[in-house]
Amino acid sequence: LISRFRSSSDIIRHPSPQYLLSLQRPLQMDVLLSCRDLTKTINAKQLFKAITLGLFEGERTGLIGRSGAGKSTFLKILAGLDHADEGELTARRGLHIGFVAQEDDIAPDLTIEESLLDALATLHLDDAARWTRVGIMVGKVGFPDSHQKVGDLSGGWRKRLAIARQIIRQPDRPFGPCRPINF
Repeated sequence: LISRFRSSSDIIRHPSPQYLLSLQRPLQMDVLLSCRDLTKTINAKQLFKAITLGLFEGERTGLIGRSGAGKSTFLKILAGLDHADEGELTARRGLHIGFVAQEDDIAPDLTIEESLLDALATLHLDDAARWTRVGIMVGKVGFPDSHQKVGDLSGGWRKRLAIARQIIRQPDRPFGPCRPINF
């Protein structure tokens, strides 16, 4: 179920688990991504049914649910990494979506710099552009030592690196013009 709230006292309580809590959006905000009636079943277990949602520019959204309720699967569908059994997904033209999984698959033997460079490997950039992006990202994230091995990072720093690997790519997963994708 989807609920919007202004403050914690405005949270609507539902008898079934809440999938989504979102801050109320100010008027005249552009829709970035919307879905209508998304349904997903895995191995005869229905994870969610008929989720309808709009995500708006400037909005902050949280996803809450029990373990195994389908939160990660729902996010993967929104990111275009999985598909729903039913429903429609629509994205704003030119929207770029990145996805950071709960568990990363970053090579532990790479340094932070090497890992960020690796995230850029599939992009058509010259060396100067790659190194510029890496330098900027290392500074923005605040890594104290960019030559540190990924395997030596704490869980929190690894998560920051996983997020940085998505941001540095300027994620390129557009859905094209604002058109529905039917499942």
